[in-house]
Order: sequence, then structure tokens, then C-alpha cells
Amino acid sequence: MRRPCADLWAGRIPSGSILSIESVNEIWTVRGKKPFRLEVVPDAELPDDSGLTTFDGTCIVVKIPRRIRHKAFMGDGYARYTIAPNSATPFFTSIS
Repeated sequence: MRRPCADLWAGRIPSGSILSIESVNEIWTVRGKKPFRLEVVPDAELPDDSGLTTFDGTCIVVKIPRRIRHKAFMGDGYARYTIAPNSATPFFTSIS
């Protein structure tokens, strides 16, 4: 049974630990392990978005603007939650 991201992440992650995702290089999906990369990009690259999860054909790539990464580091709840669901997207996405 699928559980919503909010249920998986809410209140369970200490402030700094969400950024430990930066050291992850593979992630489990419904199709098994896939290569994973978190990219912190200049704010200008995603001016109107808080994050973007894509699959480039070989690797799951999560891009977050520098401002969101900084706010998450500072403990901002919105920013932390923004990173968590973007990073969790592969768990709920069928990627071949």
C-alpha cells in the first residue's frame, strides 16, 4: 500500500539530516535500484520552482535551487518538505 510523502517524512527528520540525501548515489524505485543525483543549481535555473525531479535515461536527477537548499539547512519546514518529496518521487514513480 502506498503512503503519502507527508506521512513518510513529516516530523521524522531532524533539521540537518534531510541534506544527507546529497551523499546518496542510488535510490530504490518500484523497478529496483537506480542511480541517483541531487543537484543544487543557481536560483536563476529554477526561478519559479522549488525543485524538479527527472530521469535522464540512466539516472534519477533531483534539482533544487540554492535558496531552497540553504533554507532547508537553516531548518525551514517548507524547504525541508520540498526536498523530501522531490527525493522520494522515485519511490512512487514507475521508471524503466
